[in-house]
Amino acid sequence: MNLKCIKNKKTLFVTSVYSFSEPFLEKETIYNKTKKKAGIYIWTNTKLNKSYVGSAINLKNRLTIYLNPDSLKLLIKNNNSIIYRALLKYNYQFFSLIIIEFCDTNNVLIREQYYLDNFEFEYNILKTAGSLKGFKHKKHTKERISAMKLGKPCSEITRIKLYSNSQAFSLKIENLLTKQIIYLPSIRRTANYIKVHHSYIAKCLSNKGYCKIKDFLIKKIID
Repeated sequence: MNLKCIKNKKTLFVTSVYSFSEPFLEKETIYNKTKKKAGIYIWTNTKLNKSYVGSAINLKNRLTIYLNPDSLKLLIKNNNSIIYRALLKYNYQFFSLIIIEFCDTNNVLIREQYYLDNFEFEYNILKTAGSLKGFKHKKHTKERISAMKLGKPCSEITRIKLYSNSQAFSLKIENLLTKQIIYLPSIRRTANYIKVHHSYIAKCLSNKGYCKIKDFLIKKIID
C-alpha cells in the first residue's frame, strides 16, 4: 500500500502481509489469518484517502471488535475514536484493511510507533503508541504484579483486582433475550455496559471461565 512520509511528503509503497478490500464481508478470513498473532494493522478510507494505524498483541480479538458495529456504537459513547466513528458513518464501505506486519508481542508498540513517526495517519488522534495492552497500571498495581512474579503470597481480593484490570483479552457478551452479541475490550467496559461491579465479573471469569448475570452471558474470547 502507499503511505505518505511525514518528512518529505513523498509517497512510498509499503508491502503488507494481508490486504482486504471488503473487510466486513471477509471477517471469517480475517479472523483465521490473524488468530493468535500480534502485529500492526492499517484501516484506509479509499474514498477520502485517510488512514489509521494500530497495533494489537491479539489481532483477532482487536479486529473482532472493529468488525462488530454494535460494539463500536457502544464504545463511542465514552470514546473519541475517529476511526470508530468513520467506520460506522460509512458502514464499512470504502474501507480497506491491511495487516502490515506480524511481530513479537514485545515489539508491537515499537513497530506501531515507527509508522506513527514516519508516515501520515489522519485518523490517529494520538501520535504516541499506547501501551501493549491498552492499559497503564497504577503504581500499587505494578507492585502487586511484581510481588506475584517473585512468588510472594497474593490474597484472593488482590488476585481478582489484577484479573479485572487486565485488558489482554476481549469479552463476548450475549443478550440471552434478544440474542444480540457484542464484543468489548475489557472487563471494566463490560461491567459499565451491564451496570455491575467489575470485580463480580472478574471473579466469575477467574473461577468458572464465564459469567451469567441478569440476562447476559459473558465469555472470554479464546483463540
